Amino acid sequence: MPVEENSGFTFHKGHYKFHEDTGLNFQFNRMLRYGGKLEEIEEVSKKIKDYRDWKGEMVSLAERALSKGRLENAAAYYRAAEFFTMPGDKDKEIFYEKFIDLFNEVHGGDAIERYQVPYESGFLPAIWLRSAEKKDTIVIHGGFDSFMEEFYEQAKFINSLGYEVILFEGPGQGAAMRKHHLPMTHEWEKPVGKILDYFNAESVTLIGISLGGYLAIRAAAFDQRVARVIAFDVLYDFFNVLTSGRGKRAQKMLRFLLSAKASFLTNRVLKGLMKKDLLVDWGMTQGIMVTGKSSPYAFLKATRDYTAENISEKVVQDVLLLAGNKDHFVPLEMLYAQMRALKNARSITCRIFTEKEDGQDHCQVGNEKLAFEVMERWIEQAISSPD
Repeated sequence: MPVEENSGFTFHKGHYKFHEDTGLNFQFNRMLRYGGKLEEIEEVSKKIKDYRDWKGEMVSLAERALSKGRLENAAAYYRAAEFFTMPGDKDKEIFYEKFIDLFNEVHGGDAIERYQVPYESGFLPAIWLRSAEKKDTIVIHGGFDSFMEEFYEQAKFINSLGYEVILFEGPGQGAAMRKHHLPMTHEWEKPVGKILDYFNAESVTLIGISLGGYLAIRAAAFDQRVARVIAFDVLYDFFNVLTSGRGKRAQKMLRFLLSAKASFLTNRVLKGLMKKDLLVDWGMTQGIMVTGKSSPYAFLKATRDYTAENISEKVVQDVLLLAGNKDHFVPLEMLYAQMRALKNARSITCRIFTEKEDGQDHCQVGNEKLAFEVMERWIEQAISSPD
C-alpha cells in the first residue's frame, strides 16, 4: 500500500475498488484515512453484501484489533460501526464512547488542549494546537455528522508546518450534539463567531470539510474575521445533493411537495422509500437526529436552507474550492455553480482532483496528502499577498 510520511503522520495514498456499491466503497476507502488496515478492509469488504451486514462486521474487526492491542485500528472500526448504526439503537452511543476512549488512549502522550466553548444552552468542543511560529491561524470544522477527532492527525500535520490550528465541533456534530444536544444549524456564522470570540482570533483561514464546504462559505459571508476560506470539498446545495440520486423527476416532486407545505403527503412518500431502502431509512433517521427535527418532511425542508446561492455574493475574501471529478456525493457542476455565485470574492482558486491522482472521490479520500499540499501552498500565497 503506497504511503507518504510527513512530520510523524502517515498519509494513505490510493483509491481502491472494495465494493460494487458506491457508497459502501467510499466508506471502506474513508476508513483508511483514520486508522483502518488495508488487508482487514479488503477481507471484510467481501463479507458485506449491503448495509445490513455493516455493523456486525465492523464490530468484529474492532474486537479483533482490540484483542491484539491495535488501538488505532480498533478506534477506526468502532467509528465505522457507529456511522451506520441507526439512531435510537443503544449501540450507537456505545460505539461513539469506545471510539473516543480509544482515541484518547492512542493520543494520550500529546497533552491535547481541549476546550468547551459556551454556545446557547451547551458547549462547542474544541482542540487548540498552538504554534510558536504562528504563520496563520487555521480553524477547521467538519460537516454533517462528523467528529473532530477524525481530523486530529490532519490538524497536527498542518500545525507541524508552523500554523496555529483550532479544531472544533459545531451544532449537530460529535459531542456538541451527543453531550450538549445542540442540533445542526445552517447559520454557521454563529458557532464560528463564538469560536473566534473565545480564542480571540482575527484574520483566520477557515476550512470546512464535506458539508462544511457550504458551512464555511456561509460563515465567511457573515464574519469578516474569516480572511480566507477553503471548501474541502465544495458543497453548493445540500437539498440537491441529497435528492439528486433519486432522479430529476423525484427531485422535482419533492421540491413541489415542500413548496406546497404538504407535510402529510411528503412524510408518506419518504416513509415509503425508507421501508424499501435501508440507506434511505438510515439517511433520513440520521438527518432527523442531527438536525433535531421531528419528521422526514421537517428534515428535508430544513436542508433547503443549506444553500450558498443567496449568500455567496456576500463573500469578499480569498476562496479556495476543491472538488473531485468523480465525487459520488457532490456533482461536479456544483463547483461551477459555486464559482459563478462568488461574484465579489477577492480571489477564487479552484482545484479539481482526478483518478490519475487518486483524488477523484469526496474530500480526496484516496490522496489527502495532495489536497493538504494544495491547501498549504494556497494559504502561504494568500497570507503573503498584499491587500
